[in-house]
Amino acid sequence: MTKKDYIKIAEAIRSSRASLAYASVNVGELDRTINITARTMAVMLQGDNARFDSSRFLTACGVELDIR
Repeated sequence: MTKKDYIKIAEAIRSSRASLAYASVNVGELDRTINITARTMAVMLQGDNARFDSSRFLTACGVELDIR
Protein backbone atom coordinates (compact mmCIF):
# COMPACT_ATOMS: atom_id res chain seq x y z
CA MET A 1 0.00 0.00 0.00
CA THR A 2 1.05 3.57 -0.51
CA LYS A 3 0.76 6.73 1.56
CA LYS A 4 -2.10 7.73 -0.73
CA ASP A 5 -3.97 4.55 0.27
CA TYR A 6 -3.39 5.22 3.98
CA ILE A 7 -4.74 8.75 3.57
CA LYS A 8 -7.88 7.47 1.87
CA ILE A 9 -8.48 4.95 4.65
CA ALA A 10 -8.04 7.61 7.32
CA GLU A 11 -10.40 9.94 5.47
CA ALA A 12 -13.04 7.20 5.33
CA ILE A 13 -12.74 6.61 9.07
CA ARG A 14 -12.88 10.34 9.84
CA SER A 15 -15.91 10.65 7.57
CA SER A 16 -17.63 7.85 9.50
CA ARG A 17 -17.04 9.77 12.70
CA ALA A 18 -18.53 12.92 11.17
CA SER A 19 -21.64 10.94 10.24
CA LEU A 20 -22.30 10.28 13.93
CA ALA A 21 -23.85 13.72 14.20
CA TYR A 22 -26.79 12.36 12.21
CA ALA A 23 -27.05 9.01 14.00
CA SER A 24 -30.13 8.24 16.05
CA VAL A 25 -28.39 5.55 18.09
CA ASN A 26 -25.93 5.51 20.97
CA VAL A 27 -23.28 7.87 19.61
CA GLY A 28 -20.79 7.06 22.37
CA GLU A 29 -20.83 3.38 21.50
CA LEU A 30 -20.41 4.08 17.80
CA ASP A 31 -17.51 6.43 18.54
CA ARG A 32 -15.78 3.72 20.59
CA THR A 33 -16.34 1.25 17.75
CA ILE A 34 -14.75 3.62 15.26
CA ASN A 35 -11.76 4.09 17.59
CA ILE A 36 -11.33 0.33 17.94
CA THR A 37 -11.58 -0.11 14.17
CA ALA A 38 -8.99 2.60 13.52
CA ARG A 39 -6.59 1.16 16.10
CA THR A 40 -7.02 -2.35 14.70
CA MET A 41 -6.33 -1.08 11.20
CA ALA A 42 -3.26 0.80 12.42
CA VAL A 43 -1.80 -2.43 13.80
CA MET A 44 -2.56 -4.23 10.53
CA LEU A 45 -1.06 -1.46 8.40
CA GLN A 46 2.04 -1.33 10.62
CA GLY A 47 2.51 -5.03 9.91
CA ASP A 48 2.24 -4.28 6.19
CA ASN A 49 4.82 -1.48 6.27
CA ALA A 50 7.46 -1.05 8.97
CA ARG A 51 7.70 2.67 8.14
CA PHE A 52 3.97 3.20 8.72
CA ASP A 53 3.35 5.87 11.38
CA SER A 54 0.47 4.61 13.54
CA SER A 55 0.22 7.81 15.58
CA ARG A 56 -0.05 9.96 12.48
CA PHE A 57 -2.67 7.62 11.01
CA LEU A 58 -4.78 7.62 14.19
CA THR A 59 -4.62 11.40 14.38
CA ALA A 60 -5.77 11.59 10.76
CA CYS A 61 -8.65 9.27 11.69
CA GLY A 62 -9.69 11.61 14.47
CA VAL A 63 -8.70 9.21 17.25
CA GLU A 64 -7.33 10.83 20.37
CA LEU A 65 -4.01 9.30 21.31
CA ASP A 66 -3.53 8.01 24.84
CA ILE A 67 -1.09 10.21 26.71
CA ARG A 68 0.32 8.26 29.64
